[in-house]
This record gives sequence, structure tokens and C-alpha cells, in this order.
Amino acid sequence: MNKAYISVIIPTRNRPQRLLCCLNSLLRQDFSEAYEIIIVDDGSQEACVRECREIIAHAGCKNVKYLITPASGPGAARIFGGMRAEGDILAFIDDDCMALPDWLSNISQAFRGDNDLSMMGGPLILQFSENSPWKILNEYFKLVANGEKSHYFSKYEFSPFNTLVTANMAVRKSDYMKDALPQKYSYLGDDTGLFYAFLKARKKIYFDSRVQVFHLYTEKLLELLIRKCYRYGKVDVMMYHDFFHGNLTLDLRPLYGGRRMGNLHWANLPCTVYIGFDYIKLLLCILIFSLAYPCVIYFMILIACAIGLGLSLSGKRYLAPLIFFKTLAGFFVLLGRLRYCLKYRTICI
Repeated sequence: MNKAYISVIIPTRNRPQRLLCCLNSLLRQDFSEAYEIIIVDDGSQEACVRECREIIAHAGCKNVKYLITPASGPGAARIFGGMRAEGDILAFIDDDCMALPDWLSNISQAFRGDNDLSMMGGPLILQFSENSPWKILNEYFKLVANGEKSHYFSKYEFSPFNTLVTANMAVRKSDYMKDALPQKYSYLGDDTGLFYAFLKARKKIYFDSRVQVFHLYTEKLLELLIRKCYRYGKVDVMMYHDFFHGNLTLDLRPLYGGRRMGNLHWANLPCTVYIGFDYIKLLLCILIFSLAYPCVIYFMILIACAIGLGLSLSGKRYLAPLIFFKTLAGFFVLLGRLRYCLKYRTICI
């Protein structure tokens, strides 16, 4: 077999059935060049290891490698896979994701078309399972992904809702092995930290709207909020402390995770502060205010009824559950930030 141009690296742990869906999507790529798939098992149980081996054997592909490491976190697993990769380009994807058939073709086209490009990624389209009551949001997530425009990242600034993630990311191996992050990021934040490290080093980073990956959510809502959103809050504090120490940023967004409306930034200060203004913080302030002035509660009920009526007349069924979902997600992110502000001596809310 010819030397692989792209090495796809998948960290996995105790999720053989999800890995099967991811592997099938990678084996159905329309990419005509040689590529390899490196599965790095991060300390799975023996039964899961056996099942993974059976899945790979059943696939019958010579371009799939299965490596086993002691449990050290997905970040360490990616570095382990990168050290053993043949390809000049490392493409990262999670085991609970599915790539579109042209995923590798679009990645290859981007890197071959720009020799200075160091990192790229694309939309990560969240998808709830068919038996989930939140599957109505799948339509919205697809619309958002299809509406995003390709662009380069050029400004070095803290933007917690606008980074690339290793569920859908590709880097030049030479750059990745040079700037691979320390052990502290192995379990959490290796992708966000890598993004900021590349951005700080003024390396060329590109967002390609065609490079799409579906991220499958099968967890219950509360489990998802605690396991994902709460930890995202911790990552925000870590990243702002490590990469923007001594900065003060005021960030305005009308909706949690929405597009930035304004940004004020000061550097080289004796404090490290990030404050994001969105409707979730506004809602919390109103609730606290209502404890002293109960009449505010009735005013909020009237506003909620008006909004609900407007949403029902809009014809977009996903709007009401979307606002509820984003409110809960934003609240748990805020809890995660508050939990770790003291640890890192950083104000990030």
C-alpha cells in the first residue's frame, strides 16, 4: 500500500458500538488517495477491546490500525496516535461522530491548496437520536451548519464559542508534534488549547464549511448538560487563564453561543477577567431582583407568554425547545466557570 497522505486518529474508550458507526463513515469516503485510520484505545475494558478487534477484523481493511494505551485521556491518545502516523496530515474525529463522504477529500483539497495552512476544521453538527425528545433540534443544527461561511482565523482573542474542536479538525503533523500540549490537557481542553496555541503562534487556521461531521448524542439531557456543558465551563476558565493572563474582555452576545455583537478588550493588566453578556446572565439578574420585588415575576410571566405566542405563530417548531435547551446549557456552563474561577484565580463568567 502507498504511503498514506492523511492519517485519521480516533481516540476511544469503552464505546465499541459508537466506534463502529464512526469507522463505517470513514471507510465510505470518496477520497481516492491512500489514507490510514488509527484507533487509539484509551484503556477500555477487556470485553470492549475484544469487541473492537472483532469490528476491525470484520471490516477487513488493511489501512486500519488498532493501538492500545493505558488510560491517559483522549488528548494523550491523540498524541500517541500522531507519533505513530504515516500521513503528513493528521485528521481528528471522535468515536461518537460520523464524517460525510467527502470529509477527507475536502481536507486534502484545503491543505494542498495552501502550503502555509497549519490547522483546519469545519461544522460539528449536533444530532440527537431518534428516540430523544430533543430530536426536533436536529433541523436547527443542520440549518446553522449549512449557513456558516468559510473563513480564516486571524485575530488572537478569547472566543469560547468560535474555536475548532478535535471532533472535526485536521493539522499538519509537523506543526502538531511541535506544539502538542502538556499532560494537564489530556482529559479536557486539548483541542481548545491547541487552537489557541496555534493562533498565538500566528499559524494559519481555516474554517471550511464543507468539512462537516455529525456528532451523535445518545445521553439523557441532564447527563449531557453535566458531562459536556459543565466541563466546557471549566475549559473556558483554564484557557482564559493560560492564554490570556492579565487580560480584561467584555463580550456581548444576545443568545448563549450566538454570534458576537460587540467586544471590548484590554491587555497587560494586573487582573484576568472575562465577562460575557448574554440573556442567561440577564435572566439570572432578573430572578435575583425579583426576590426583593415579587411584581417582577408577573412581568416575566407576561413576557414569556408573549414570546411563546410569537414562537408558536412563527411556524418553526424547534425555536421554543431551542431557547430552553440553550438556556440550560448556558446555565451549566456558567456553573462550571464559577466552580473553577477560584482555583485558577480568574474571573470568567
